Amino acid sequence: MRLGFFFSLLFFLSSLHLLYSSKMENKTWFYIQSNKTSHVISASRHIHSEGLAPARSQVHVYVPLQTDDELWTWEGQFIRNKATGLVLDIRKGRLRLIEDTEICLYQEKPLEEASNQLWGLRDSTSSSQGKLIYSISNADWTLMQDGDKLLLYPQESMEPADTWQWVAEASFPATATSATTIATTTTTTATEWNGPVTPGLSSSSSFEADYPQGLSPAKRGSQGSVSLYSMDSFKDYHDRLYLEKDQHLR
Repeated sequence: MRLGFFFSLLFFLSSLHLLYSSKMENKTWFYIQSNKTSHVISASRHIHSEGLAPARSQVHVYVPLQTDDELWTWEGQFIRNKATGLVLDIRKGRLRLIEDTEICLYQEKPLEEASNQLWGLRDSTSSSQGKLIYSISNADWTLMQDGDKLLLYPQESMEPADTWQWVAEASFPATATSATTIATTTTTTATEWNGPVTPGLSSSSSFEADYPQGLSPAKRGSQGSVSLYSMDSFKDYHDRLYLEKDQHLR
């Protein structure tokens, strides 16, 4: 009897795996590529090389190798990774003003509990290329590249934010081996946007190429310097953190 139960359970699990695999294979997959560096958002390569557990692992931005680690798809407002099946998640669900707000991979949560896993796209006011990727629960915080890490950072109107383009798997240049090659073959303007459409798209304007003072916005966020924030923004975050006790800010 126990043996029969074991085989029934094995058959059930195998069926679930086949159903999940079929569902994943039928999706449209994209590379999410930085317009500034031409690097792509990716699951950590340490998952394979060092046996790192995928859940809660840091999400990175790498020179593309065109692996499943670098492929993503939209499911509603979740962004799911092909290699792991996990979704983009704000680590511990909290925004940080002094420390980096890191992005990790995690299991998809029920929608009513998933505020830190929901994302949207909108045009940038400082770039005509690609889109900003922002947190649905905190729309003024957008995804940024800092070195090889993917972080969430508050968008400032006076500073250019990172923009991203969604390149379909089949459209990604197969022979590209350098950031320069990729940049010259995948440039996309706002009027030529071929990526997925999500709620919250708006207009865009001019492009500013370089960050001032030699620091990316995400790195500046970890400096803790009031002078690098507008005073209005700093006061707003201060009030939310200390007076209103916003649980998303820590």
